[in-house]
Amino acid sequence: MVHKGKNCMNIDITLLKKEHLVYLAKIRNEPEVRKFLRQVKECTEDGQLAWFESSKIDNTRVDFTILCDMKVVGSCIVRDIDLIRKHCEVGWFVSHEFQGKGIGIKSCKKMLKFVFNDFQMESCYAFVYSDNLKGISFAYKLGMKKAGELRNRRIRDNIYINEIIFDITRGDFYD
Repeated sequence: MVHKGKNCMNIDITLLKKEHLVYLAKIRNEPEVRKFLRQVKECTEDGQLAWFESSKIDNTRVDFTILCDMKVVGSCIVRDIDLIRKHCEVGWFVSHEFQGKGIGIKSCKKMLKFVFNDFQMESCYAFVYSDNLKGISFAYKLGMKKAGELRNRRIRDNIYINEIIFDITRGDFYD
C-alpha cells in the first residue's frame, strides 16, 4: 500500500516482493519520477510482472523496496554486480510526495551498507541525468563523487540531456 502521510516513523528496505509491484508501478509512472528514469515508457502491471519473473533468475541484481511505516514509497536497486572486479551499479526512486524528507538517503545508505558488507564491493556507480538537480544533490548526499559525464544520452522535449556518472568507494562510504 502506498503511504498517504508525509512523515515516517520507521524507514526500511526489504527485498522486492511480488505484492510490491503494483505500488512501485504507480510510483514509477508519476511524471516527476518517470522523467528521470531510464525507462521511458509507462509501466503496466503485465510488464512489471513479466520483468519480476525474469529478474528471479538474474544473479547480477538485487531489488529492494523502500518502506515508510511498512508502506511502499520507492525502490533502490543494485545491478550489474561484478563479483570479480568488485563493483556494481546502484539506482533509486522515491515517490514525488516523499522526496526531500531523508527517506531515500536513509534507504540508500542501508543499500550501500549491504553492498559493501555482504557483497564485498569495492565501488558502486550511478547514472543521473544532468537536468535532475534533485538526483545530483541526492548522489552527493550519499557521499558519491562525480566521475564523468556522457553527452547526449537522452532526448526529452527535443533537448539532448547528458548523463552524469557518480561513484563511491568502500573507503568513501566508511570515512
